[in-house]
Amino acid sequence: MDGRPRIWQELATYDGTNNWVSDEGVFWRSSNGSTWSTWGNEELYVGQTVQFQFNMHKQNQGTHYADHLKAWVDWDKDGFDDPSDVIMYEEEILYSTNPRNNSSFTDTSYLPPNTANFSYFSDIFTIDELMTGEIWLRARVTCSHSLTSPDAWQNQWDGRAFKDIFKATGDLYQGEVEEWSLKVNSVPEPATILLFGFGLLGLSGLSRKKK
Repeated sequence: MDGRPRIWQELATYDGTNNWVSDEGVFWRSSNGSTWSTWGNEELYVGQTVQFQFNMHKQNQGTHYADHLKAWVDWDKDGFDDPSDVIMYEEEILYSTNPRNNSSFTDTSYLPPNTANFSYFSDIFTIDELMTGEIWLRARVTCSHSLTSPDAWQNQWDGRAFKDIFKATGDLYQGEVEEWSLKVNSVPEPATILLFGFGLLGLSGLSRKKK
């Protein structure tokens, strides 16, 4: 590790030896491009496709059930409440049963270092006219106890569906939330295409961290 403060879950990129690379943890590529980009100033056009990548880093020490990532895009611009807005959900289980019931467990127990970093890829989405304008992407990472709090610690092993209770809004005592603005334009005129080329997805972003 590089001396940066260790937090439980974050959207960020680390290398294979668990050293911090950047605070960027959300990436995109358009029209089946081969290069993943961070959020910039280009724009997405109707008719293109877009795919998202999410990098979750977690502190590799803890006794909770799992770490969770969920992401939404407000395709229809009415909030993140529609099931179709969910573009990604993943959970990484640390302990299938409560380790605090194990008398040999101590707070200095560590998971293997190679379980600290995870990359997830969304489906590929086609941009249509109904998405023209500004739409928003929101990504959140947290832990199972943060999702079940203030329930008792052991209740996170009760088999509940964490995907359903992990909402786009609401306070969580652990993790991070990031939001990004997606600017979608109609297909440019042919002269514009000749002058500027086909647009790539580009998004000016707003990042909010909760630690």
